[in-house]
Amino acid sequence: MSVVGLGGTFAPTWYERLPGDLPKPKLGPTPPGSFPAWRVTTSGAISCASRSRPASACGTIDLFLSHEAARPFFMEVRGRRQDVGKTPINEVLAALRPRMHLSGHHHVYNDEVRQGVRSVGLDPVGKSYLMIETATWQYERLET
Repeated sequence: MSVVGLGGTFAPTWYERLPGDLPKPKLGPTPPGSFPAWRVTTSGAISCASRSRPASACGTIDLFLSHEAARPFFMEVRGRRQDVGKTPINEVLAALRPRMHLSGHHHVYNDEVRQGVRSVGLDPVGKSYLMIETATWQYERLET
């Protein structure tokens, strides 16, 4: 099985930075209201993920894991329904065409097709988890 993973949160102010230009993590708690830039997804990471190919001859990516969700991913934010998905994740989906995509940032279960790929937003592990049959890429969502 081939898996591509892309961690990090989308932050527009840090997106075009090179990984070496991101501030290094500091030990200790993060001050309230601050955002540790080393936890972000950069355009370079998106580009690398989009070009990923498995070593096998078939050349198929089975599973793409990302912290952020692809668009559209609608949620209620401060009293308004908003699309909180991120276009760069759609770009990776379109380039890789994996059999399945899983994301977790929003902690809300959601099952949609995005860029022709089944894209599942995951609940927190304390609420549910998935049992995936990789022969068919069907899954069962189990409550915890």
